[in-house]
Amino acid sequence: ANREAASQRDDCGRLPVKLAIDNECSQELLALLCLASPEAFAVLPPTPPTTTLPIALIFPGQGSQYVGMLEDVKVLPAVRDMLQQAEAILGYDLLKFCSDGPESSLQDINICLPAIYIAGLAAREKLHAERPEAVEKMKASAGLFVGEYAALVAAGVFSFADGLWLVKELAEAAQEACPQASVSVAGLEEVQVRDLCRQAREKHGADEVCQITGFLFKKGFAVGGTRKSVEEFLGLAVSSKAMQAKLIK
Repeated sequence: ANREAASQRDDCGRLPVKLAIDNECSQELLALLCLASPEAFAVLPPTPPTTTLPIALIFPGQGSQYVGMLEDVKVLPAVRDMLQQAEAILGYDLLKFCSDGPESSLQDINICLPAIYIAGLAAREKLHAERPEAVEKMKASAGLFVGEYAALVAAGVFSFADGLWLVKELAEAAQEACPQASVSVAGLEEVQVRDLCRQAREKHGADEVCQITGFLFKKGFAVGGTRKSVEEFLGLAVSSKAMQAKLIK
């Protein structure tokens, strides 16, 4: 009886499902009518095409390095080529430090920045191998600190080699400026962070350095300086109920 009712046309030849569509009835009712009458499918409106959302690639920064990085991607031809170029530019085998450590080597800014830069672009190569459309349809790229350089390569601003030369210069300049320790802190206002830096400096003497070295995001900062004052700042930030405060390796 339900099948007959669902297939019964009105005086104008319209099926009940057409009347339901015209009167903007619920999807549940449309589904029931279609189940009751196969003819109903013929008058359903076409399903709109799925909209593909734009894709952005985000590259990490200092602190994301670890012993064993690049192990899953070192066999990719593009990654092998990057590592060969890196050895020529840097003058050492970066893969050895990434694979074998020790961890203290990956905390050396002259090693960790190139390692993170290459790892980000290696991850992009792996993504391209597994889901080429995700890379080919990329609409934007961004990165944190050294990740910005990988993002610029991904966007076609400059080549891998040019980017690595810039990262090498960045690492050497950062070492010369010589913050002995760095902290990432989130959840405090800029004025609070500056005041905690001042307190940390005053606690350990006039030669101490503790200051904001990077603006990461809203209420997110990198703080660097001499080790004693930065460690003092870390304790003050935790006491001030920072959402996050940790040493950057």
